[in-house]
Amino acid sequence: ILNENYEVQFTVTGNSMRPLLSHGRDSVIVERCDKSDLKKGDIVLLRAAEGRYLLHRIKVIKDELICTAGDANSFTDGFFPKDAVIAKVKKIVRKGKTHDMNEPSLQIYGKIWLSLYPIRPQVIKIAKKIKK
Repeated sequence: ILNENYEVQFTVTGNSMRPLLSHGRDSVIVERCDKSDLKKGDIVLLRAAEGRYLLHRIKVIKDELICTAGDANSFTDGFFPKDAVIAKVKKIVRKGKTHDMNEPSLQIYGKIWLSLYPIRPQVIKIAKKIKK
């Protein structure tokens, strides 16, 4: 479907992209992308060598390799060839409302969250305490 330039929507499973994406609640709309246009902060769907699929944010780009991490993770997934990328998240659907990844608020969120990478566990703990 992606190879025919259609968008695909699916519900997120797992909690590795919290707080942006929640398991079973949120959906993403992905589209095929030009691998040369990938940039740090993009959320991509990729297929790892062992066959599992990941929907994670690009943390580092080094030549033809990308390193990804889930927003809730304090570790990276390691490096993957850009060819492992199947699609890029174009939109997020939460509670029936669609949000474009180019919205300034989502762009700022992505940049801030990437900069917090080393202290994410502490930030998440504090946020949970505040929420309670």
